[in-house]
Amino acid sequence: MKKTILAKELFIETMEALEKQALHDEKCVGAMEVVFDGYCGYDNHWVTNQLIKLAQVAMGDKDSWIEYWIYELDFGKNYKEGCVMDKGEFVPLETSEDLYNMLVK
Repeated sequence: MKKTILAKELFIETMEALEKQALHDEKCVGAMEVVFDGYCGYDNHWVTNQLIKLAQVAMGDKDSWIEYWIYELDFGKNYKEGCVMDKGEFVPLETSEDLYNMLVK
């Protein structure tokens, strides 16, 4: 098992907080685009990107699985059984717990 800095519970809470923030940002951008009739310049990617980087370093995620799970799999919502392979094996990657388990194996 790899040595990790983040406990499973803290990692899961962090991924859930990132998802909540992404959903909140999406709503805010949509509302501001209506109010300001187009792009409004709302952006907090600096904080989000840094938190993701911190999680990657803490978990030893050199292959960017956290970013993949967040952006490509949309926090696991786009996961389909058998769509993720790591080291020649299919791995579940639907939940933040699945992601944690894959990162610590």
